[in-house]
Amino acid sequence: MNFYNHNSKNEVMFEKFLNWGIAHTNSKNYDEALKFFRKVISLKPKSFFALRCIGDVFKYKKDYKNALYFYHQSLRINPNYVDAINECAMIFKKNGDLKLSLKMFEKSLILKDSISIQSYILSLKMQMCEWDNLGNLDFLKKQLKSNDDYISPFSTLAVEDNPKNNLKRSKIYVRNFCNKEKNDSFKSGYNNKLIKIGYFSSDFYDHATLSLMADLPQFHNKKIFSVHAYCYGKVKKGKLRDKFIKYVDTFVNIENISDKEIKELVKHHQIDIAIDLKGYTNGSRINIFSQRIAPIQINYLGYPSTMGADFIDYIIADKTIIPVEQRKYYSEKIIYLPNSYQPNNLSRVYPSPTSRKSDFGIPSNSFVFANFNNSYKITKKEFEVWIRVLKNVNNSVLWLFNSNKWMIKNLSNEAKVSGLDPNRLIFADPLPYKKHLERLRHIDLFLDTFNCNAHTTASDALWMEVPVLTKIGKQFAARVCASLIYAVNLPELVTKNVNDYTKLAIALGKNKSEILEIKRKLKFGKSKKPLFDTKRYTKNFEKGLLEAFFIFRRKEKPVDIYINE
Repeated sequence: MNFYNHNSKNEVMFEKFLNWGIAHTNSKNYDEALKFFRKVISLKPKSFFALRCIGDVFKYKKDYKNALYFYHQSLRINPNYVDAINECAMIFKKNGDLKLSLKMFEKSLILKDSISIQSYILSLKMQMCEWDNLGNLDFLKKQLKSNDDYISPFSTLAVEDNPKNNLKRSKIYVRNFCNKEKNDSFKSGYNNKLIKIGYFSSDFYDHATLSLMADLPQFHNKKIFSVHAYCYGKVKKGKLRDKFIKYVDTFVNIENISDKEIKELVKHHQIDIAIDLKGYTNGSRINIFSQRIAPIQINYLGYPSTMGADFIDYIIADKTIIPVEQRKYYSEKIIYLPNSYQPNNLSRVYPSPTSRKSDFGIPSNSFVFANFNNSYKITKKEFEVWIRVLKNVNNSVLWLFNSNKWMIKNLSNEAKVSGLDPNRLIFADPLPYKKHLERLRHIDLFLDTFNCNAHTTASDALWMEVPVLTKIGKQFAARVCASLIYAVNLPELVTKNVNDYTKLAIALGKNKSEILEIKRKLKFGKSKKPLFDTKRYTKNFEKGLLEAFFIFRRKEKPVDIYINE
């Protein structure tokens, strides 16, 4: 007779503990969250939702082994629980098991049609170069017509070259993903003696972004600027990280604190200019910026597109990256730098020759075409061009970066079906940075991808005096390589269409003397070119920041800023 009251009491306690667990999870008090969720499980051992919540806590703690265990426990009770299936798929992807991740996402899609899951499937297939099985891409058009179905704008940059769609997709993403609380406004700035710059990223380690900007803090004018860095990624040791930290005034680890706490901390530090180095790339925390943590907020370097957000005031670019005809597809005001938007590490190592082609499985007398981009940037369109080039240049090989075992299998099959010996594709395994740079000297011609160009990989190649051939596109990501090539004064390597790109690749492949002449130009002119002049770059970059700061101080609305040397 007391069962009703007992069950009713249990229900109340269950809901109470569950809500407390969720609240502590949202506040990043993970140990407290686990205490409450375990109380929930003691009351209802078969609560698949609570088990998934425990998995989420371990996921946030980056304990993926335990996260998977609890997701699987949840699925034992409810095998069709889509949320738990998706979480498992995410972890498999993070752990590099792309095939198993794809299998889980495909199961999820069967249970529940979802545009976001379709985008994850597309991303995985791009990484594996499974082009024949990409499926119907109409969901991308459907998503653009929706106000509720959002996907990461970053996930489509390599799929299509369309700045108009990038802007639409970004606006939908912001509207649905970002916090809807009213942003703080800074009607007046701080009265700091120096202008405080705050760089925000999860990639303050030996990562592509830091390999470009490691020298930037060193050359900032410390009579005008105070430089601060906020890291919300896992702490990883490395030479680039050590160098970067050495020249910033403060380096703050904010990995395990909430967005609200970060906002309070940054406002306490009185940061004048907050610079987001991640945008919508993997590992970003855009909601930090959606709360308006500084008077001026800037999209810089890490994300090659517009963010479509009213809380991002400026984007750093140049006249090649965002030409007049594409300007309308960027929600930010633009700080146009002279030369290239991209900073470069002046103290990048230039290793002495210690290797031979044969050390990497490359025939010693072959002409080496290469592309060291991540596999997701390679589409069927440019790969077909590369095969055509190889067929027309005798004794040539194509050197590609080994992103995963599935891309090797699929690209080899593509070559075979096209009538090309798969052995003419050579796959390069990851190497320490210095050794990686050393092997680049064996490349005769770097062939760029189309929709999403080489970024750091192109700068690395040019630094090692390797010619880079590109086809200039429409969107930011499709114009990066042209910006870099113009900044080393090699405009002849920028083509405007696929046909010209193909013809020039074949012509250069048949003319080793011309390749050697371009390499000679790079060798003897590199140090005098804007791309690798970090001091010069930093001065121009600072001019842009100062102008944005003065506009704010004058209580004027942000406008496009043009920096001239």
